[in-house]
Amino acid sequence: MYRKFLLPVITDEKKGFYGGLIRWCLLIFAFIFTAIQWGVRNCYRLRILKVKKIPKPVISIGNITTGGSGKTPLTIYLSKAFKQQQIRPVVLMRGYMAEPSADSRSDEQIMIQEAVTDVPVICQANRYQGAMHYLKQQEADVFILDDGFQHWKLLRDLDIVVIDATSPWSNGYMLPRGLLREPVKQLKRAGLIVLTKTDLGRKNLKGIYQTLAEVCPGTEVCETIHEPTGLMNMKTHVALKLTDMSRPPVVALSSIGSPQGFEMTLRRLDYRIEDHVIYEDHHVYQRQEIVNIKAQCVKKDVQHIITTHKDAVKIQPYLEQTDDSVQWFYLSVELKFVKGEDCFLERAAHILQR
Repeated sequence: MYRKFLLPVITDEKKGFYGGLIRWCLLIFAFIFTAIQWGVRNCYRLRILKVKKIPKPVISIGNITTGGSGKTPLTIYLSKAFKQQQIRPVVLMRGYMAEPSADSRSDEQIMIQEAVTDVPVICQANRYQGAMHYLKQQEADVFILDDGFQHWKLLRDLDIVVIDATSPWSNGYMLPRGLLREPVKQLKRAGLIVLTKTDLGRKNLKGIYQTLAEVCPGTEVCETIHEPTGLMNMKTHVALKLTDMSRPPVVALSSIGSPQGFEMTLRRLDYRIEDHVIYEDHHVYQRQEIVNIKAQCVKKDVQHIITTHKDAVKIQPYLEQTDDSVQWFYLSVELKFVKGEDCFLERAAHILQR
């Protein structure tokens, strides 16, 4: 619904009287949202509302826009870095739209637990209670707060803000007129900024740095890319190198915040995309949808579907009963620093020394 009807209005793709009218209505709601958020933020800042502190260091990884900025890959990277130093991290997350089933974990939770098997991931709306309950039973050296930049009720020792270089500020408007969760000037609260997908958004880097110099001068900025590392066959669980597979026509499938980035990556890998099936971010797949997508591939004479790891964890259960007329893969990617990796690790390590 959002991507089909509202997003074209927000991005000004929908022209005409009705498009303009809806934008004006959304702008009014954006002013209301901004005012409410300003009030809540300052109530926490002035301690009118209670800010709670976990008796362990807390590092937040957040953003100021909705959608896929790349928080989860950075959370995985930081978790691995801590484990390599014999530091015990625990990830705190709210969790999104987990499908009610025997495995009710969110897609991000599954991704993190698959990537870093020995790092606990706690999904709970009240993240303070989740952390305190964990500490009563287990030891932890540091908590990584997923999507925590706007979680003012919990005190953090370091706020890391992730910015998608391909679409740093959306259209510059606050929700729901745009995709900003906070005004850009609130980046002044960030202790460290990490730009993601800088290879795909290189043309935006100059403007991003100019804006950051104005709103948060002196804040250190790191640059990263999401580097494709291979393909994973979702039925056989056999990993393929990118060089092991020719470039046949494919159907792309995604339900992420930044589907255009996924498509750009596939095109840069020389895949010919016959179609890109896009669902809303955090979409919960149904069996019939998988059947329909496969039928669409057969109709187009396409034998390969490539999706994201985030989507794969939700699609996997439906593939057990399917035949092999269509091959399902997900693209494996790793976050790689191209600028500021030492700075990032030093800042994270410094928090533990306080």
